Amino acid sequence: MIANAPTFNLPIGLDYTLTATEQGWQLTVWEEAALTEHRVCPFLWKFRVELATLNEVNSILQTILGEAGN
Repeated sequence: MIANAPTFNLPIGLDYTLTATEQGWQLTVWEEAALTEHRVCPFLWKFRVELATLNEVNSILQTILGEAGN
């Protein structure tokens, strides 16, 4: 995690990384899952996006959590 970057409270089972890039921020969010005989990756889904500002990061996380517009 980056110093001075905000932290977000996500539900248990969701995790994220926030990395500074030359253009702004790269946000990666995923839902954790145990490896099984049929699941070869440790997540159910994974979302990665480049964003210009931390306000956009916050907006995307709120949307993922279903909190947009509340």
